[in-house]
Amino acid sequence: ELAKEAVCGLFENGSIPDDLTLLACGTSTPDQLLPSHASMVHGELANYPMEIFSSAGVCLTSLQALKICYSNILAGLHQKAVCVASELTSPALVSKFYDPEYEATHDNPDKDPYMAFEKDFMRFMLSDGAGAVLVQDHPEGICPLKIEWVDMTSYANELPTCMFMASELQENGRLKSWKEFSPDEIKER
Repeated sequence: ELAKEAVCGLFENGSIPDDLTLLACGTSTPDQLLPSHASMVHGELANYPMEIFSSAGVCLTSLQALKICYSNILAGLHQKAVCVASELTSPALVSKFYDPEYEATHDNPDKDPYMAFEKDFMRFMLSDGAGAVLVQDHPEGICPLKIEWVDMTSYANELPTCMFMASELQENGRLKSWKEFSPDEIKER
C-alpha cells in the first residue's frame, strides 16, 4: 500500500496514465516471497496490464529499479516508466522479537557491544516509507530532471556478506538459508 500511494502521488488525482508501460519496484523486505513485490504493487494499482520488474536487496534496491526504468527508456522499449521503492520494516522490528537477545546483551554490554548497538540501530533507525519517480523519454513539467547515468558495481565476489536476513552466517563464510533449517533450529533462533 505504501508503494501504491507513492505511485499514485506522481499523477494528478492519483490517476495512472494509460501510456505508463513499465513499473519497476525495489524493496529489501517484501511482504511475501511470492508473488513478486512488483506484481503485488501492480495488483494494488488495479489499472491495466504492463511490464513489471522487482529488484530485491538492501541499500541499492531502489537504484536497481531506477536503472531498469532508465535502461528501458534509453533502449526505446518504453516511453514512460515508474520506479518505486518502498520498505515496511516495522512489523519485523517489534520488540517482542528481540527482547530476550536484547536483555542478555544489555545485562552485560561488554560481552558484545557491537550486538547491542546493532539491535538498537536496526530497531530505531530504520523506518517505513516509499518514494516514486516518473522516468520518460522527454522532459515534462515545471522542473524536469535528466538522468546522465546510473552505475553500480557489486564487490560481492571480493567482500564477505555483511547484511543478511532469514539466514545465518556459517564459520566457513557460507550463508545457511532459512530453507535449510530444521523446525527445531528455527524454534531456537
